[in-house]
Amino acid sequence: MNDSLQRASGGQGKQKKTPEEWGRFWFQQLARFHNVKDLAVWNFDEDDVIAFLRSKVKAGVPAWKRLMIVKGLIVYRNKVLRSQHPRLEHLRAALQERAVNERNQYDGVDIEEAIGRIDPNELDVIQEMRRTLRRHGKSYNTEKAYVK
Repeated sequence: MNDSLQRASGGQGKQKKTPEEWGRFWFQQLARFHNVKDLAVWNFDEDDVIAFLRSKVKAGVPAWKRLMIVKGLIVYRNKVLRSQHPRLEHLRAALQERAVNERNQYDGVDIEEAIGRIDPNELDVIQEMRRTLRRHGKSYNTEKAYVK
């Protein structure tokens, strides 16, 4: 889970957040969405999370990122609140399936259309690395650092 949470940061060269930091971040975003004033006494529930996720769908946020939100909230619930409520595992499972479906749809797109042109004169291994980095949404600076 740590790697997938770190991927959500976009790999912009910043120090990577821990799962607990991501959990706290998404909890704060959830609370802001619901206009909660006192975070210390607010106990969010499944309906709060679903409403937040629906707003993300309307904003065009892909399933993999919504999955990271749920994973972060689960970490927050387990590590900070030290609770098993609200139950979010079924949301995580549904979003994992949606993320796979979105990825499969994405894989059906012409490769150059999806990730941009890659120099065919480069070694095959370099071309594949570029494709992988771009699919994962890494920055161009990350790509340059790996290829140098």
